[in-house]
Amino acid sequence: MGFFKEFVLAAGSYFKVFGFVRGWKGFYVAPVVANVLLCFLLFGLLSWGGASLNEYLSTTFSFMEGWGQWIVGFITLVVFLGIVFYGFQFISLILLAPLFAYQAEKVHERLGYSVPEFSWAGLWKGISRGVVTAVRNLFLELLCLLFIYVLCLVVTPLAVLLPVLSFIVAAYFVGYAMVDYRNELNGLSRKESKKYVRAHRGLVLGNGAVFMLSLLVPVLGTFFATSFGVVAAALAQEQIEGGVDAENSLHDGTHKVGEGSVAKV
Repeated sequence: MGFFKEFVLAAGSYFKVFGFVRGWKGFYVAPVVANVLLCFLLFGLLSWGGASLNEYLSTTFSFMEGWGQWIVGFITLVVFLGIVFYGFQFISLILLAPLFAYQAEKVHERLGYSVPEFSWAGLWKGISRGVVTAVRNLFLELLCLLFIYVLCLVVTPLAVLLPVLSFIVAAYFVGYAMVDYRNELNGLSRKESKKYVRAHRGLVLGNGAVFMLSLLVPVLGTFFATSFGVVAAALAQEQIEGGVDAENSLHDGTHKVGEGSVAKV
């Protein structure tokens, strides 16, 4: 399947989540409760940090008046919103890793695959992998963004592409995290998961792009984007790996049963 087809399939899988989770008690409750607590924590920290930063800048640039003060305030606001947008993205991936690991396992089970019996060791393994992947991706994303910013400073005409390039980078690494949960359940190691992601960049970018755009939707996007991302990624992977049979099973509500599958890369 080509890049464009995988991209469209991954993006469209978000709309299939509603039907797939029908009858799944607690699916909508758990992410709302978790994200409400996360939002309070994040905005509490940012409000304190933003107030301290604003006070520091106002004192430092007190010699400025009029437009000068306005520019400083505007830059502070942009930085604040940037931290909120990108910070929420990765803080949620790290702190909500237990929820995502549990949901990924439930999706795997609802698709008809056998899953290991619950154990704290197994749960911790899924959580730790999700956290490590999120932290690693955060580091790599920051390096990529830094490279893009420096490049735009050197080749100034590219500056107009800065928002688009930044969005693509962020979408890629978010999609990577969403896809890796199913890869872990399929028995892929981190190295094998990297190969899988490289082989299915359309899937990864399609999932991550919708995830990032959904964060812009007030309240609903913030609360449900993360949980929908995990499920949508799994549904898209199921179709890509299973082809037409998987597509039909998702439509008629029946899912193939097996002992698990390892995706070919």
